Amino acid sequence: MFPYAAILKKAYLLARDHFQLWVFGVFISLATALNFLFINFVLDRRQFVDISVEAHLRKIADGLDSPWTILSLALAAAVLFLAALSKATVIWSAQKLSGGGESLADKDKDWTVQTALQEGAKFVWPIFRLQVFLLFLFLILLVSLAAPVVYLAVISEIGRAVALALLGLAIFVPVSILLVYIFIYSPIFVVLYKVSVRSALHLGFRLVQNKLKESLLLGAFLLGVSGVFITLMVFSIIVLSVPVAFLSLVFAKLAIPWAIYTLVFLTALLGSCAVVILSAGFTIFNNLVWVLAVMEMVKTEKTDEEAKVLAPEAEPVA
Repeated sequence: MFPYAAILKKAYLLARDHFQLWVFGVFISLATALNFLFINFVLDRRQFVDISVEAHLRKIADGLDSPWTILSLALAAAVLFLAALSKATVIWSAQKLSGGGESLADKDKDWTVQTALQEGAKFVWPIFRLQVFLLFLFLILLVSLAAPVVYLAVISEIGRAVALALLGLAIFVPVSILLVYIFIYSPIFVVLYKVSVRSALHLGFRLVQNKLKESLLLGAFLLGVSGVFITLMVFSIIVLSVPVAFLSLVFAKLAIPWAIYTLVFLTALLGSCAVVILSAGFTIFNNLVWVLAVMEMVKTEKTDEEAKVLAPEAEPVA
């Protein structure tokens, strides 16, 4: 049996006892939000109908001349870079703090935030390239499947659009799940096993292939936990808004508008900080779970292979 409960408990204890890692969760969460915003930006643009290459090239050229566009691209690149550094730092920390499978070069190093940052910095560019490459593949998949459906819907070919949409979903769902798991596993292989980007992609694909059941079950459980976490966050915000609304009514009756503005501003500020901090901690928990899970999967995969090699051949039945 795969030790799901032990992995989750260990990840929770590591995240709870090493809250210094939570700051890295902020950058990882920002990169995830940035990826979703970028995907929505691509899909929201009406580029699938009456496509004009010259017009799009002109828009790109005009955008590159704009200082705001350059600043936005630089900010996005900085966020992805810091996210890659944070991910590498968290992966190295998970291996070091769990005491499992350390390389000889890491055994003599004690864990500190500074040491973790120094070790994580060695893997920034490979992880950065992995993230950009896999995001690019996902966008190609998404656009290539969505463009024909949108085009057929616009020209009122609803029946064909629905049929093509169903076919696209049959392709998109399994391939996107595969890309998501490769996106999770590949950086872990880069940091833990000091392999190249190409080898990390291959190893990530092979691990998903060999440990598909474990990957899907763990992913489904974490997805459920994420749903519970988001529900509790929303519920807490609603509960907090009740006394704030009541006090605002009291201040309004007393004709003290500045007190209302101050109360709303402080509540929004403290609430935003609490959401960011708790989300960062939950992100660190998720990343620790996947690192510990990959370490266990690789260990059990090696055990299974060794068992097959060492198993005696069955004697023929007389």
